[in-house]
Amino acid sequence: MSVTHTMTTKERLFREIETTPEELCPNLLKMVQVFKESILPQSPEASFHQGWSEALKEETLPLLTLWEGLGEKQLHSDRIYP
Repeated sequence: MSVTHTMTTKERLFREIETTPEELCPNLLKMVQVFKESILPQSPEASFHQGWSEALKEETLPLLTLWEGLGEKQLHSDRIYP
């Protein structure tokens, strides 16, 4: 009797990590961290602190530029996002 085992995504990921040369592991770790930070939502507290820090450093955009690229219909509708 033959048992077929399909590897899960995590198993495939771990296999890739196990076969990665040791000297590349710090870069791989950083890539995974950056990837997670880019797709996972920030906590409200972290978002506030980031926004406050950007405001203090004057890393802000004029309010009108936030609306650039929106069509007239979108600007005057109740729903901005489809």
